[in-house]
Amino acid sequence: TSFPSVDLDDALAADVRVGRRLAVDLGASGPVAVFAPDGQFLALYEQRGDEARAVAVFTG
Repeated sequence: TSFPSVDLDDALAADVRVGRRLAVDLGASGPVAVFAPDGQFLALYEQRGDEARAVAVFTG
């Protein structure tokens, strides 16, 4: 199964690495794969209202 994806800037990627909620619109319902600027897969996030929340973080 493929997930929609989004590339993040350095600041948001740092937040994702520690599982923080993001004040962004991922533009999709269901899990979204999030990537660092260098292309590294970081996590799956889901939109919850006006925030995106971690489903699973794969980096630390």
